[in-house]
Amino acid sequence: MEVIKIVTYVLAGIFVVAFALQFLKYHKMPTHLRWELYPLAGEKHRPWGGSYLEDPDWWKKPAEEKSFIREMVFMGKEIFYFKEYLHSNRSLWYIVFPFHMGIFLFVGFFALLIVGTLTMLATDIAISAESANIWGKFLYYVTLITGVAGFVLGTIGCLALFIRKIVDQTMSAYTRRIEYINILFVLAVFLTGLLAWGIVDPTFAASRTYMYNLITFGDMQGTSALLVTHGILLALLLAYIPFTNMMHFFAKHFTFNSVRWDDRPNFRGSQVENSVTGV
Repeated sequence: MEVIKIVTYVLAGIFVVAFALQFLKYHKMPTHLRWELYPLAGEKHRPWGGSYLEDPDWWKKPAEEKSFIREMVFMGKEIFYFKEYLHSNRSLWYIVFPFHMGIFLFVGFFALLIVGTLTMLATDIAISAESANIWGKFLYYVTLITGVAGFVLGTIGCLALFIRKIVDQTMSAYTRRIEYINILFVLAVFLTGLLAWGIVDPTFAASRTYMYNLITFGDMQGTSALLVTHGILLALLLAYIPFTNMMHFFAKHFTFNSVRWDDRPNFRGSQVENSVTGV
């Protein structure tokens, strides 16, 4: 069991370091080709999504302030609702949406396990359905709902996406073999988690104990082999993600804010000119 903890720590460390390096790599890349695609979500005075570039002699006018909140709302709809998929390819949306919602819920479930561990470390609150403390009861039910929903949606989404990429000739034509492997890898994590919940951990009490022992370097003797398998697969997936195209999940800032919506003018001596010339 000590080996399992060490392997988990090492894989988690690889994820953190590789993720940070990849982020810096994206940030330091040469100036992007600005698309200036519409609608531009941040324009305050153009609800149709236009740009100040539409105005005559725009370069003679003061720069307009953009709405950060509108940009975040637009991006949130795309990240959590996949609005453009819904309007342009609804049949694929029925697959992409549950797949990604499963991932989001699983991330939330993982975070709740950490919160549960910190709660147990800082207080004597019991995290259970019978807890006399409202916070303990709340954590119990939210973790249960989030975990089960995440595992179910993630498993269904992975299977549906894998099948769609095989049977849809348009998708299979440009889907690389490694992408099939990636989907199966993610499926293995969801499926082992779903099986662990259904067979050995119906209330996620064992999962909370597993997380508690990881954080506190505690004794993991007696932990279910199925739960350990799920944990190791998850750690392997995290260490693997930064080296794959699955890293696109954090690139929304670059693709939206820096590419789609960046319409800053390239005046002499401006930040844009400095970026282009490498000064």
